[in-house]
Amino acid sequence: LGAVNTVVVRRGRTTGYNTDVAGFLRALKELGWRPRPCRAVILGAGGAAKAVAWALAKQPGTELLIANRHLARARRLAGWLRRRRPGASVRAIPLARVTLEGQDLLVNATSLGMAPGDPMPVSLRGAPRRMRVYDLVYNRATPLVARARRQGCVAANGTSMLVYQGAEA
Repeated sequence: LGAVNTVVVRRGRTTGYNTDVAGFLRALKELGWRPRPCRAVILGAGGAAKAVAWALAKQPGTELLIANRHLARARRLAGWLRRRRPGASVRAIPLARVTLEGQDLLVNATSLGMAPGDPMPVSLRGAPRRMRVYDLVYNRATPLVARARRQGCVAANGTSMLVYQGAEA
């Protein structure tokens, strides 16, 4: 993934690891998610979104939509993923064009929701009741998670991912 969040020192040598993918997959499992082909929307195109996209694209038949305020960043992430996961179905769109009809999973990998008063990253209009919503923001309950739950979606914030990343480390 090109990022390190855990360093291990053995016999005077350091080795870097990234625990984002393992933490994310365990957090999804806690939501009742089982690996299967799905349609997923990832909001954001930074390091956390990269880990989420990598984890989800492992499942053949999955269709990923990467949405970001800056389309060029979303396109870069989509291109990176296509090169490393040949056959992955991944598209990039502007954040403002996200629609949730027919989606199975929505992952917020933006910073929206970290501060009180932040706007929702996307509207949940048209979100299927069966859709899972996972917000990587872990420092607070976010409006995205609260709204998703009110609409009947299974939703959680990023606390479980943080815990599972720590366990993996």
